[in-house]
Amino acid sequence: MSGSKFPGYPYPNVRGQHPSAPGGRAQAGLAQRTGPRRASHRVPSNHVSQRINNEDYLRRQFRIPPYMKVDLFALPDSGAETKPPIPLDHLAKLAIHCHEQHVCTLQDMYEAVEERYLYFRGNNVDSWKGSIRHMLSLKKVYRNEGGLWWLDFSDGEGDKRQRKRGSRSSSDDDYESPA
Repeated sequence: MSGSKFPGYPYPNVRGQHPSAPGGRAQAGLAQRTGPRRASHRVPSNHVSQRINNEDYLRRQFRIPPYMKVDLFALPDSGAETKPPIPLDHLAKLAIHCHEQHVCTLQDMYEAVEERYLYFRGNNVDSWKGSIRHMLSLKKVYRNEGGLWWLDFSDGEGDKRQRKRGSRSSSDDDYESPA
């Protein structure tokens, strides 16, 4: 792995294990399930300097006070039967940020959201997962490499691709429909 694009922080060598859990297995709960699961997980080298700026940005964006941790639990509660009034974009940002090194897989994001909001876990509708996947591919702030996702606010929060707008040619204006 020495030729990796992202030299940095190696994770445990055994899939599905986390060093802080007894026996190396991750226990239930977001606090223990904070790291990516594959041995090949590496944090991008420029990601370390962005981490602090990302936390400040998220704290301002979601109005999280300094004494609270920046994670999904900083957002308001909702009942198990009620869909949270929070955009999936916000849930994805905080789901990524609450993981160790602020890097996670798509499945890690799903699990964090389901753990925080029972509505997503208990509801048989998984359409929200497709919405998150679409949003990750659409927005600039979500970067990925090899199945890992992280936040990068350096280019702003717009879309990755600009909207295509058709241009009207002058020949279209001269066209008369047959009557």
